[in-house]
Amino acid sequence: MFYYETAISNNPLWNTFTYSYDHQISPGARVIVSFGRKKRQLAYIVREITEKECPEGIQIKSIEEVIDSKSVIDQDYFKLLNWTVDFYLSPPGKVFDFVFKALGSSTIISMAKKNKKVPMTKTGLKK
Repeated sequence: MFYYETAISNNPLWNTFTYSYDHQISPGARVIVSFGRKKRQLAYIVREITEKECPEGIQIKSIEEVIDSKSVIDQDYFKLLNWTVDFYLSPPGKVFDFVFKALGSSTIISMAKKNKKVPMTKTGLKK
């Protein structure tokens, strides 16, 4: 089992959230997770963590779907994004949203459903 810190899309919170998955995922990849009252929410993999780094006393949810099998952005650029989050005290989900929207990611092609396009909204994904 692999554990990941994720930044939730369009989330004004300054912290990341821990999720698990059976396979390894590259930092910078997009995934679908269950978050709060929303059934499906877009998230970005920030980093892989060990089981010892996982928060205690919290049930860790699984990642529902992997959209990108590897990072969509260059690792040097990914490091710059993480620096931006730390230096400017910006919510990580918002920073990643700006980058992916600037790259023209108005639609996401799911790896699990290759022929189905899922449009992005400000709050994540439409059903």
